[in-house]
Amino acid sequence: MVTDTDTKVIDPEFGFMGPMAFDIGNYIGNLLLAYFSRPGWDANEQRRADYQEWLLQQIVQTWSVFTREFRQLWDNKTQGDAWPTEMYQQNRAALEDAQDQFFATLLEDSLVNAGMEMNRRIIGFAGVAELKQIENTELRAGCERRALTMARDLIVNAREPLQSSSSVQ
Repeated sequence: MVTDTDTKVIDPEFGFMGPMAFDIGNYIGNLLLAYFSRPGWDANEQRRADYQEWLLQQIVQTWSVFTREFRQLWDNKTQGDAWPTEMYQQNRAALEDAQDQFFATLLEDSLVNAGMEMNRRIIGFAGVAELKQIENTELRAGCERRALTMARDLIVNAREPLQSSSSVQ
């Protein structure tokens, strides 16, 4: 916020250009927090399960679209020097291997960041309303415990990506 006489920075920790895994991880982490908070908001088991499955599908679909679009840009916009086209002109398979490795590393880093975001939003000062506003303390504690267990698993086991929605449960 800037006026003629004063300048204030709000949330400066978010005013930077950092690794992609930070933003992707925050997105994934917040969708997972919504997933784990759902028992506190919907007693109808089928409706809750449908919504939770939808949340997980958003993660899968976002990653799929992101990697497809990113790969297309990588293939067609060949300026820059991170992966010089000269290295891959004669070997398309080598380029695809480099891309696959890049995305595998990015996914791993994103999952670690998702776990850190979940921890931050549960045990840090910047709580998340989906959990904090669950009035039943036992129910809220159960939701938070499951979310924290998942967060730890994402941080510790990020190299073993989620195979299905049952991996989250």
